[in-house]
Parts: sequence; structure tokens; C-alpha cells
Amino acid sequence: MTLTKTILSTLAITILLAATVLPVFSQTMISPFDTYRKAAWLKDADIALSKSSETVSFMIDNTEGKVSANRKVSEYAHPSKMGQTFFNRIHINDEVSVTDIDVRIKGKKKISKSDLSVHDVTDDDIFYSDSKAVDYALKFDQLLDINNNYDLKFNDIRYMSLMFFTSVYPTAEKEIILEIPDWLDMDVKEFNFEGYKMSKKTTPNPKGGKTLTFTAKELAGYKSEKKAPNAKKIFPHIMLLFKSFKKDGKTTKIFEKADDLYTWYSSICKDIGNSNAVLKPQVSTLTAGKKTDLEKIESIFYWVQDNIRYIAFENGIMGFRPDACQNVYKNLYGDCKGMANLLKQMLILAGYDARLTWIGTNDIPYDYSTPSVAVDNHMICTVILNNKKYFLDGTEDYIALDDYATRIQGRPVLIENGKTPILDKVPAFTSDRNRAIQKIDMALDDKILRGSVQSEYHGESKTRILYVYNHIPTDKRTEALKEFVGSDNPNISIKKVDISNTEDRKNAFKVRGEYELKNIVSTSGNEMYLALDLDKEFMNFDFDSTRVYDWEFSYPYKDETVTTFTLPAGYKVDYLPTPVVANLPYFKANLTIEQKDNKLIYTKKFTLDSLILKKKDFKEWNVFVKNIKEFYKDQIVLVKK
Repeated sequence: MTLTKTILSTLAITILLAATVLPVFSQTMISPFDTYRKAAWLKDADIALSKSSETVSFMIDNTEGKVSANRKVSEYAHPSKMGQTFFNRIHINDEVSVTDIDVRIKGKKKISKSDLSVHDVTDDDIFYSDSKAVDYALKFDQLLDINNNYDLKFNDIRYMSLMFFTSVYPTAEKEIILEIPDWLDMDVKEFNFEGYKMSKKTTPNPKGGKTLTFTAKELAGYKSEKKAPNAKKIFPHIMLLFKSFKKDGKTTKIFEKADDLYTWYSSICKDIGNSNAVLKPQVSTLTAGKKTDLEKIESIFYWVQDNIRYIAFENGIMGFRPDACQNVYKNLYGDCKGMANLLKQMLILAGYDARLTWIGTNDIPYDYSTPSVAVDNHMICTVILNNKKYFLDGTEDYIALDDYATRIQGRPVLIENGKTPILDKVPAFTSDRNRAIQKIDMALDDKILRGSVQSEYHGESKTRILYVYNHIPTDKRTEALKEFVGSDNPNISIKKVDISNTEDRKNAFKVRGEYELKNIVSTSGNEMYLALDLDKEFMNFDFDSTRVYDWEFSYPYKDETVTTFTLPAGYKVDYLPTPVVANLPYFKANLTIEQKDNKLIYTKKFTLDSLILKKKDFKEWNVFVKNIKEFYKDQIVLVKK
């Protein structure tokens, strides 16, 4: 029997049993649309929750000797008008199962086996996942509330680390109730509560222990927006930190500190069946002729980048356990854990001190002061050579040794080290690492603008170009390179393009080209009008009032372009656009055009040091964009002498 059929059969029995007992009539709830009317958090919603409650209780699994948890969810959904459809998705996997679903309108049961859809949860970025979902929907054919109830079972509380208050639907009141028994030692840490109507209270539990109740009010529903920061960075939620539990006078540790998290990780990674003998010929080939240690390490690191295809794999405990090195090598693909393990084993064969390393990317706002599986979502390999640590991320393409992608820069790491881990951080760089520099020379020849460009790209701007270029079909690469010479302007004719070695990870990627540009100059009487900017960065990068969340850039940004235009014979400058200068805490810009002898020097500089552009700064940012639009639309005016 498949997992899907098993889930459906279990739920069908649960639903049948629930129907044979006395019906549970829902209490009368007042619709948020009647109570709050035009409140901002309720704006444009079709369905809202008057109340949502989650109650978590804990128990010791005597068979497995670990703590499990039940999570009971009850909520009341209301339509803004007739005809709306309430939809619910319950996420499950090998460690989390749904044990009951009970949906009612005025006490009458509305969901049956045939209404349930159990399916795999797919993600373009994940090759395989054990994540599944139970979906069901119910249409509001009356203006009555739907009482939606379901129960979840967590086989191991290690996997129940975060609880969020925000839902896809606006919610008038959300409760999270934790029934904490005396035998369980746990902490609760709060995140992103500021700016929300939150409260917390602790009361004795009649069953023993205490009850911790969090209440949030007037929560807007989640909205999907491009380049919004990760939910963990912006939505109010709590982290459950399970330290230890007592049974029969014995205390069993869970995650009291980072060392305990590391011990658990290590136990999962132990005895995975590595057999690195098959790697020896490849390692020998890669290190042959290499004179220095760094050259040998680079050769292995780059081979993994180039030859092992990254796939994401999430499957219960396998979401934390690497695949054996010989499997990744044979298959030529693996997830981050498998690639890190392959790197480790190849480097060990080459004689180096290589270690598995756990890390959370910059999507995650936690560190190891909160020992939890929520802290990590990635694995890399660390090589220690002459007391220096080199962090090798095999999932990054075209990145040099001792260079690091923005997503792991400055992030805390847990490095394999016998019984006690090494805690450290990946180095962080300034925006200068990602600089892009262009030098352009222009001159008019019978109303045709002839130009030459020299560009060089570093850091993230380089690695992204190399990735795209090396994944473009060979017969289309020349055409693609034209954009580096003269943007995608239809009036441009590219005459020549030369590039540096696209396999070179250490040095800047360089492009040199020549072009001709027609229809760039207009005249009227003795006057000539022209603009020198072909790219117009940030031209339409403003935000309207409908944007809900902050904007997150991919990486710190630094761009400098200097364009030199030789004045045509017989003309002098009559007018130059007004310079634009922005000196904001998170962003700097300088666009100026000045005359030096018979040339115009157009200097354009942008520096972005902060990844997050906060919503509170949108108004200030939009002023800059307005100014730069006017600058781009303005024209240089030349007049005959």
C-alpha cells in the first residue's frame, strides 16, 4: 500500500469514527468583516479567521525513548460574501502525520474521504522530498462560519521547532497554547513580535506543569511578493527549544546547547557507508602536477563544482544525513550534504584535514545560541590548512577557493571536530567584492555613435555571468555577449566582442567590444541633442503603495561606469543634465556629466551595502528613483560654435 493510500485510509477511519459520536457543535463566532469592517489588516480579503487556536501537548514515546507531540488546530473561517471557497493545506512528512480532520458548519460535518487530496509537495528547487500535503476545500454557500479542526502528530519534537502566527487568511485572534509538563525542560524564544499586537501569559496546568499561552490580534494574511525576505525574518513566530526530559529519575538531553545539536547531527552522519577507494584514481588525476597545497585543493573543489550536479533532497532523517561518497561520485549528482561529504572524502585521500560543516544561509535569522534544527539548512566542507579555514560550498558554481557567496557570508558554522564541534563564522565581504567596472569611449561619426567598451566583473556579478554563459548553447553565446557591450538596444550594431577565460574563477571576467549606435542623435537648427546612458539602471525601480513587505536584494552591489564622449568638431556644450546624488545609509549613487577640454566625462556610481530595503524607506527610495528618471530622460544639448 502506498503512503498516500495509507494516509487516506487512516483519515477515512478517523472521519467515520468521528461521525458516530455525539456531534461537536461549533460555538457562535462573530465575523471579522462585521466587527472590523475596513480595518487595514482585513483589506481586500475574501475570507478571514475570527479565531485560530493551536494547542500543543507532549508525551514520552516509551517504545523509542523520545518525546513526541500532538498539535491540535481549531479555527473559524468567515466569507466576505457568498461563493468564496475556503481552502486548507496540511503539510506532513515522514516525521509529521495528520491524525484527524473535522470540518463543520453549524455542527454538521462537511468533509469526507472523497474530499481529501493527498499529494507530494513539489518545488522547482527540490529534486526529491518526503513532504506531502493533505488538501481540502469547502465553498461558502451560506454566510456562516466554517469550523476547521485537525490534529498533527510529531514523532520526535526535534522536528517541531517553529510555530508561526500568520496565516494565508487575515486573523482577528490567534492563540498558540503550549501545555508544558514538569518532566520536559524547554524554552520558548520570540521572533518579530515588534509592531504586532502580542501578549503572553503563564498559568498552572491542572494536569501538572504549566500552560504558556501566546495571543496575537489583528494579523494581516500572508501575501506572496517578489523578493520579499524569508518568512522567518518578517513574520511573528516562536522557536521551541527542547533541552531535556526526565523519565524514571533519568534525565535525557535533547538540545541544551550547540554541542548537543552537533552530537545528534554526528550520530546521523555516522556509518553512512562511505567507501572512498573508488575515488582514488580521480583524486590522483586531479592532484597530479599541482605544486602547492592550494592548487591541489582548488583542483578537487572545482572538479566537484563542474561535474557533480546539485539536487535538493529532503526525506525525514535523510534531510540531515549525507549520501555515501561513492554514490554521489557514481551518479554525478547529490544534494549539499552529499556534495560536502564527497569533497571531504576526496580531500582526505589527497592528505588534507577536511570536515563536514553545518550552516544556515542568510535566509535564516538564527544562530547556535538557539540550538535547534531550524538553525541549519545547508552543509559545506571545511578544509583546515596551516591554521586557516577554507569553506568549500560544492553547490556554488564558478566560485573561487576562499571566496564565498553572499548567502553564506558571515554565517555561523558548526564544524566537525570529534566529540566537540568548532564554532566559527564564514568571512564576510563588502560590496566591493561584487564590483562591476565599465570604461566606455564614444565619438560621433556622421550622426552614428561609435563606441568601445571595456568591462570587468568581480564576485557575485562574475559568478552569475559565468553560470549563465556556460549554460547557454554554444551557437547562442556570441549573441548573448552583445548585451554586455551595448545593452539590448535595437539600434546597436556590435562590431567586435572579446572575453576573458570563462573557466577562470580567480580573476575578473572581462569583456571588450566595439559597436555602432544609430538614431541616438537628434538636431534642430544649430542644436544637437543626445543621451549617453544605454543601461539606465534603477530607471523603473520604484515601489507603489500596494507593496506589503521589504525588498531583499540578492547581493551587495557596486557599479562604476565612466563614459568619455568626444565632442564633435564645430560644437560646444550648451546644457548638461543636473547631477543626481544619493547618500542614503543603505545606498549611495552619484551621476554626473562634466566637460574636460573637448570631452564630456559621464561618471555613474552605485553602491548598495544593505541587502534589505525596508518598507519604511520606500518613500525616500522613490524620491531617488524619480530624480534618476529625470536625469535619464534629460538630454545633453550641444550648439554650433
